Amino acid sequence: MRRQFSRLVLIGLSCATLVTAGAAGANAAEAASTPADVASPATTLPGQLTVDRYTVFAGPDGMLWVKLHMATPWDPTPPADWFSYYVQVMLTQQGDTAAPTWVGFQTHDGVPETFAWVGPQRGPNPAGYIMNDGALLFGTSIPYLGGAVEATLDTGYMETATSQFQNSRVPATLAPDAIASSDDPIHFDDEYPAYDLTTGTPVDPPVVV
Repeated sequence: MRRQFSRLVLIGLSCATLVTAGAAGANAAEAASTPADVASPATTLPGQLTVDRYTVFAGPDGMLWVKLHMATPWDPTPPADWFSYYVQVMLTQQGDTAAPTWVGFQTHDGVPETFAWVGPQRGPNPAGYIMNDGALLFGTSIPYLGGAVEATLDTGYMETATSQFQNSRVPATLAPDAIASSDDPIHFDDEYPAYDLTTGTPVDPPVVV
């Protein structure tokens, strides 16, 4: 059931509404970045499934991370309002011929999970967190190659009354100077994980001395 739903999410994106995202530049500085704004989607989704802003950055091992700021922050556990819903991001890079990689989080019939797909193949579950500011943070297995990054943001949910998905797809291109970096990805902008989406458990806040 869980694998089938992951496939359903990816296949179902062909009916998503396409809108153009603004890709505001971000300073490629250590643990500091101005998130890129996302254009308002033509399809109206609940605030918890609407991405307002996002940041793509590289960790100390060179792997890409993405942080999503939702219109309605997740506080501090995943929403329980819909039978099925998902938040996912596809990242591809200029000059990279590898299959695109999707990472994200979904709940189907009360079963939550993070997931990754590399082309048509299911990948290992990525790191995923709800941060203390209500944003979502996902790690990827994608090494940053130094060029532009295509970020496609997808969210959606199933309406119980119609058993039909409502979803939105927002593509954007980020220039190299919009890709930040951090030696400590889970504390990228001085925020910290409050909930681990992969294990389904709260995360103790850091001790401040």
